[in-house]
Amino acid sequence: MSALRELGDSSLRAEVMEDIGSYGVTSTQQRFLEQKSPDGEGWEKSSRAKSKGGQTLRDRGNLFDSLTYSADSNSVAWGTNLIYAAIHQYGGEIKAKNGGKLKFKVGGHFVQVDKVDMPARPYLGLTDEDEAEITDIVQLRLSEVFQ
Repeated sequence: MSALRELGDSSLRAEVMEDIGSYGVTSTQQRFLEQKSPDGEGWEKSSRAKSKGGQTLRDRGNLFDSLTYSADSNSVAWGTNLIYAAIHQYGGEIKAKNGGKLKFKVGGHFVQVDKVDMPARPYLGLTDEDEAEITDIVQLRLSEVFQ
């Protein structure tokens, strides 16, 4: 990246960041398909996936479909702006807002509980493979410039 900065070509840097962002989203979506975290650990299967089948964090596909990136000539970031995304990434305790019961359907039956402990199912992050691919993206762009 320091070599890119020294080129002084902000449009080239922006293109590299766009490529990295696109790759980051694709890599993150692949983790959803493989049902594993960036460190290679499999996600704990959700109650819904156990009872109905299918994949964890893929019921309606909203989280998967919401993954996007933002890039400019100096930075790139990818993720989601869905309010419930963090509880899936980090895990945590969910309680009703007004101190009442949480009410939802599981396995065809309605349940009421005081709280739900969500396990962490990390999907954002970089694997060693991601870091290598990002390095390749940068090197490819630099080699195009210097040819």
